[in-house]
Amino acid sequence: NATERNITARVHPSNERWDVKDLDVAADGSKVIFAMRGPLTDSQQDNAPPTWNIWEYNLASDSLRRVMTSNADANAGQDVSPHYLPDGHIVFSSTRQIQSKEILISENKPDFEAQDENASESAFVLHVMNADGTNIQQITYNPSHDLDSTVISDGRIVFSRWDHALGRDGIHFYATNPDGTNTELLYGSVSHNTFPDRALNGATSYPTVQFTKPREMPDGRILSIIRPYNETEYGGELYLIDTQNYVENNQLTLTRSGTLGFAQKKPTLNAVRLINAPSSGGRFIAAAPLWDNTNRLLVSWSQCRLIDPSTKAFVMCNNSRLANPAYLPAPPSYGLWLLNPNNDTQQPVLIPNEGEIITDVVIAQPRTPPVYRPYDLNSNLTLDTSLKTDGVGILDIRSVYDFDGITTATSNGCSISATADITNSCYTNRPARFLRIEKAVSLPASTIRKVDPDAFGVTNSMREILGYIPIEPDGSVRVKIPANVAFQIAVVDTNGRRISNFPRHNAWLSLRPGETVQCNGCHTVRTNTPTGESGFSHGRNGLFNSVYSGANSAGAFTHANHNFTASKVGETMARARAAWSCSNENCASITPSVNIAFSNVWPEGTADSKVIPTSARSGDFTLPYQDTQIPTRGLRTLAPTSTACLNVWTSLCRVTINYLDHIQTIWERQLIGFGDINQNGQIISDTNDNCLACHSPQNIDQSGIPAGHLDLRRTTSTGLRATSYQQLVVQHDGATTPPIMAGDAAHSRFFSQFSPNNPYHSNGTGPMLTPGELKLISEWIDIGAQYYNDPFKAPVKN
Repeated sequence: NATERNITARVHPSNERWDVKDLDVAADGSKVIFAMRGPLTDSQQDNAPPTWNIWEYNLASDSLRRVMTSNADANAGQDVSPHYLPDGHIVFSSTRQIQSKEILISENKPDFEAQDENASESAFVLHVMNADGTNIQQITYNPSHDLDSTVISDGRIVFSRWDHALGRDGIHFYATNPDGTNTELLYGSVSHNTFPDRALNGATSYPTVQFTKPREMPDGRILSIIRPYNETEYGGELYLIDTQNYVENNQLTLTRSGTLGFAQKKPTLNAVRLINAPSSGGRFIAAAPLWDNTNRLLVSWSQCRLIDPSTKAFVMCNNSRLANPAYLPAPPSYGLWLLNPNNDTQQPVLIPNEGEIITDVVIAQPRTPPVYRPYDLNSNLTLDTSLKTDGVGILDIRSVYDFDGITTATSNGCSISATADITNSCYTNRPARFLRIEKAVSLPASTIRKVDPDAFGVTNSMREILGYIPIEPDGSVRVKIPANVAFQIAVVDTNGRRISNFPRHNAWLSLRPGETVQCNGCHTVRTNTPTGESGFSHGRNGLFNSVYSGANSAGAFTHANHNFTASKVGETMARARAAWSCSNENCASITPSVNIAFSNVWPEGTADSKVIPTSARSGDFTLPYQDTQIPTRGLRTLAPTSTACLNVWTSLCRVTINYLDHIQTIWERQLIGFGDINQNGQIISDTNDNCLACHSPQNIDQSGIPAGHLDLRRTTSTGLRATSYQQLVVQHDGATTPPIMAGDAAHSRFFSQFSPNNPYHSNGTGPMLTPGELKLISEWIDIGAQYYNDPFKAPVKN
């Protein structure tokens, strides 16, 4: 029976329609912050709505202000989901992408708003600003959306992340520090199908749902609205989730003691349905906990209503009406209710008028503020200042042979310790040789550049390569990564091809300048879990113990170079080598390269120093784009990176492969020193021909069918794509499978044609293509075999 007051009408005329959402309240209950935009008109363009701005209301003074006073500043991006940090700063989600735009400028691109991975709108990511709207800093770097931020008691920010990398599509909870460090999965990556939906006939299904609107409960659990992407009347089901002890519904963290249970619990008995059907238990659209130790919730809930087919009136649901398909769902009517899980009661607080819904709710109730954590990187004393200056962070992997705390055979049953022993044959035969770092390419809106869909090829994304780093004998890695970019990693072999035994790391990672992120190793994709239970997640610290014990003692590793000594028990080879390298060679061992280069530095010498002189070292090899010592080993065509990056790697180096510029030219370059071989295996000439001598309809034996049913001409085949591209990556007449499997170079039959003794693509001593060319083709396939990987080089749609 309290008086309802409209606190926003003062800033716009009564005849204007404005929109408000994403409410939050300060910990002391004195202020409310929210997103608002307007005016809304019937004639506005769908792609040009009013800008969402952040506004703040002070209860004591009854004053309302826009946080950014300048129109130019306020309208420079769409700003939503604001939340107070303990010191008064504000975290919010925005399309401003402040630091990401700085990266684009450094890449010689316009500073546009990157689109999400669905190419539907600008990506919203988290930013932090002062209470007066100044000093805006971007803190997350997801290529899709980061929304619904909230600050929990330990000072971390919890938010809903749309994880939409290739092969993934789900919204789950992530956590980060206010300065963007330690961004990691919090909960739910593989628990999207663990929520039962029960039909009237008793049948139970587990639809795919998403984790949205996280809010912390007084007991530390996370309150969430669980709902599918759409088609459930805007609402879903309420769940309380124990993220302190679980990362998935039935996956405990290491710190949890006791019997395995389930993380998710309903606070209500309502039979809420999670599919597009009438829900007898109604649906929830918003909820806020009371901080009074009662576990009560203020919720926005719509009861189940149907449309009577004869009278067209709205009627309440019952089993007979729900079973009758003639009764269609009535529009939802979300109002405020007080939910008490202790006695399973739900009492009305505010019933909406017909045609209205209440979408957001907060309670201006004082509570203990969260722990303070700095939002400014300059205040974070754990960060490395030299790395910050270079614009990089460090990724430290304990061993790529550690799969979720289980020793995985590195090769032929070898253990990690055997592979790390330089005198053991396991060292020579180890499969994992390099870590490749791949970067998401930001895509502009069509209003900036309308990229032709054909430009993506068979993959609906674009990628660049940031570089390669050797994997040490024990599987450890310590490598510099450009800060403030979304990246993924892949374990590759000596040919630069991803090893299928090491699952692709599909989730996007990011580092802040000066930050070091550590992980134990790689991960196993686990399937065939029981119905209604989750799989296993890996993207959070404290889930698995390391299976690799590291150095047995301080000092040199067994049979290893005495330059690289462990400073303590348990240290990895990568850390030991990095310590020496940063003292003697400007950290060369942790600096990536755009080339694949291996130096066999680990074997132990026989002299007193136990170090093999460089002049006596064997086993070194390189797969460069351009080889200055042996030019015939590298590319004879355009390199996919700058000349500067071929020699010295920096955080701004990018390998950008466009098919016509970098792959098609390989088919067209002269094959000096090789004879042409017809389809009968006969050498008929020794001229400076190219691949088209055989692979075109006018081939050497005049059969009219290209060798291997493969036409490598540049001529346009489908849309803007060359004939050669289509025939390499898309199945066509006369071929059982395409020669190239996009995303999987190791299983592409293309490379089987270039073995040393292949009569068609070798002169008996080596393949027609150089190692540098084969490496370029391998990595291009692995990252997706795109037609273009630069939206500003790609053609535009007519």
